[in-house]
Amino acid sequence: MWCSSCYNHVSLINNVYPSQPGESGAKANNLSFLVFYAESRPQKLTKIGAYLEKRTARDISYSRIENLKVTLTILTVLVGSKCKQNLDLFLVSVVNIVAKMLESPLNTEIIEQISSTIVSFSAHHNHVILDVDSAFVIPYLKIIKILCKNVQENNENQDIQNKKKISSLRALYAIVSNDTFLKSPKIDEFLEYIIPALLANIQEKKTKGIKLYRSLSNTDISDVDMDNLAIQSINEIMQRINPVTFEKVFNPIYKYLESNDHMLNKKYLLKLFNIFTKAMNPQYRYLLVLYSLKHLKDYSNDLAIQTNIIYILSNIIKNGGGSVVTHIEVLDVLSDCLFETLQNSSKYDPKDIENLENAYIDCINSFTSNVSYPEQMNDIMTFLINHLKLDTSNNEVILKCRIFIIRSLRFILEQRATFIENNPTFNTPLPIELFIPTLVLLKDSSFNLRLQYYFFLLLLMDQISSSLNGIPEDSKTHITKYRFMQNIHTILFEYSQKKLNQPIDYIMIINVFVKNVQVFEFDDIIEAVPLMFELENISRVKFKNKDEIMLQYAINTVIIEFFDYLSEYLGNESLGNYISQIKQNKIEKDEWCNVSFTTAVISQWLNKTFNDVEWKSNEFKETSVYLDHDHIISILCDHEQLMEQFEDLPELLSRRYSPKAFMSYIKDELNNSKRMSHHSINDPKLVRNSVPSQSLRRDMTRASIHIEDLKEVLGSFEQLDTLQNNDGILDIDEDEDNIKLTDEVNGLLDEIACQSRIMTNDNKNSNTTLINQPILSSYENVFNVPKKQTITSQEEYPLTNMDNHILYAQDSFINSDYSLHYVRSTENLLDIEIEKKKEKKNSS
Repeated sequence: MWCSSCYNHVSLINNVYPSQPGESGAKANNLSFLVFYAESRPQKLTKIGAYLEKRTARDISYSRIENLKVTLTILTVLVGSKCKQNLDLFLVSVVNIVAKMLESPLNTEIIEQISSTIVSFSAHHNHVILDVDSAFVIPYLKIIKILCKNVQENNENQDIQNKKKISSLRALYAIVSNDTFLKSPKIDEFLEYIIPALLANIQEKKTKGIKLYRSLSNTDISDVDMDNLAIQSINEIMQRINPVTFEKVFNPIYKYLESNDHMLNKKYLLKLFNIFTKAMNPQYRYLLVLYSLKHLKDYSNDLAIQTNIIYILSNIIKNGGGSVVTHIEVLDVLSDCLFETLQNSSKYDPKDIENLENAYIDCINSFTSNVSYPEQMNDIMTFLINHLKLDTSNNEVILKCRIFIIRSLRFILEQRATFIENNPTFNTPLPIELFIPTLVLLKDSSFNLRLQYYFFLLLLMDQISSSLNGIPEDSKTHITKYRFMQNIHTILFEYSQKKLNQPIDYIMIINVFVKNVQVFEFDDIIEAVPLMFELENISRVKFKNKDEIMLQYAINTVIIEFFDYLSEYLGNESLGNYISQIKQNKIEKDEWCNVSFTTAVISQWLNKTFNDVEWKSNEFKETSVYLDHDHIISILCDHEQLMEQFEDLPELLSRRYSPKAFMSYIKDELNNSKRMSHHSINDPKLVRNSVPSQSLRRDMTRASIHIEDLKEVLGSFEQLDTLQNNDGILDIDEDEDNIKLTDEVNGLLDEIACQSRIMTNDNKNSNTTLINQPILSSYENVFNVPKKQTITSQEEYPLTNMDNHILYAQDSFINSDYSLHYVRSTENLLDIEIEKKKEKKNSS
């Protein structure tokens, strides 16, 4: 047994090194003696470290590579022994030795052993304690700088380069894996070098994972290995991020991306931020969203970078980064960004603006594909509709924003249908009342906006139809649906009379009329028929001039096509024969507008006028062939299903249509086939829903209704006939106060009393009332412009050219399932739905 008192640290250290020619490596027995000595006398660790420093300097000067390897072995073993408990006593010497070796020309020969030593002491190093000592920080920072330089430099010798890179990356991985690393007082200085070094080794292409410490020879090291080591190092940093250290990490990240022009590389950015997001603690991912939004504003003059940042946002949200920051907050910032861009659109390339809009839609997709609560999509649509600013006068910027928002809404509806199909539990009712104010856009002065809204409206009506199928419909839902239908009629009635309409306008008009029939069925027919009659009457008076006769022909052709479709929808052969006869007469007298009124031909008529229509004659005379209204009414009154739905069908069909005062019948689900009420449109301007004050939100089921008293008060009011001007056109600026009640209010009051009794007996605790209207969310508006009057007061408007960034969306829609397969009788084709109705009728 040897006695430790017989030895000093110098002799013990020297005995570890080779002493005879041919020897290599540390002498194992003597190394054990040294470790035992250091463990039993930890106070000697400082002297051991100091002596090893001196010996290292001497060995470097004499290029004794084997001795340097032994020194590294001694350091690695000491750090891994019980001496690690007193690491602070000699760690300064350790980093000094490692720094000297890395600075020496011999570092290539011993870089792997240096890496192992760094890995060993990094596992036990406490940054919080030691990083306040400049004697430690200076050489430690020098080590980090050299390692980072190694992983970024290119050497002519590929083997040497790979060897240095892989060893340095392993050392950096060990450094950043320390739990106290991000807590270091010098973390800003460390990350200034480490972050760029790691990011420089992450490749743009997709890579596969490897085992971090598998054995690698110099010949089988590849860029994939470098990439994976760098990614794993980044992961270690991201896993330890918290709100205090977040900016310390991401400031150098963004600095590196900017200085190397990576902010323009979308593919590389998406890979990086996908790595960041997945590695971070889910509860802190929202910090990425906030940080990205902050930088979005910093690049207000660079659309390409803004676009990439929005795509980054989408990626973060898809990976769970939107759980804390609400989608409304994100969309609000994005809307500001988009509006500012559109305000200065003359400065940018149209393609860049289109890319920015597509990125915005992709961000919306990230929210619609990651739904966290049932009403999320409805809230997003509410936000976007509020930003349409329907009470603001039209200008170039507002117009572009509206076109973009309608595109976004259309996209959300498509996503909504897919999401609900896969997640039936999230099938919340479509807020039909939310879209009523937007219907004015169908007759907007901008053709581009009208066309975008047309495609959106067809999709919306399809979803309204599907959302109502198989779902019991209460009175409130029925009223909302009916108000939507009525407002469409009002808009179409006005739209049809625009004097600068072109063929494409009437293609859109007839297809919306047809879609209305498909969605609202018999409820639509009893209003659409009087509307068509009134439209025909107006066309006789309003379009008399020679240059307006083509419009008269077009309007009458649309009317004939509507009744042609109606005959097929109802399976009414008599109506079909009569319409075919009228149509033939118009063709013979050259009063027919020879246009295929289907959605599929819209792209063919984008910039065409009535002069491009193939007219049989150049002599345009006033229309001489008109419909026999009484005959059509008599035919429809013989239709069994219509008669079953409406007790007073002849009276309904004979009523003169007026957009403001036209009274409608609503089926009462509580009393089948019984007339519920006559009601008019409450909001003629169609800008916003009327919201009752809280004081009026009473529970009708508990109210004591004195019907006779109300009748006595209201019975004397008479209906005004001044709702139309001399031409029979809706005056949208007329005050709502001019609408007075008629004696038809008796029917309404009788029904209210009936409902009150039924609802009181069936649901005493219900607090639902028919006067409750949904309140649109009021978020901060993007458009910082003064509010003006309604935007649709302009009577005439020019046909404008389609912008390139609008056109691309049309063909995909035209070829989709949303096109109206509207059938004309001249083609001898029957709609599938009509065939089914006929088969059902024949079988019954």
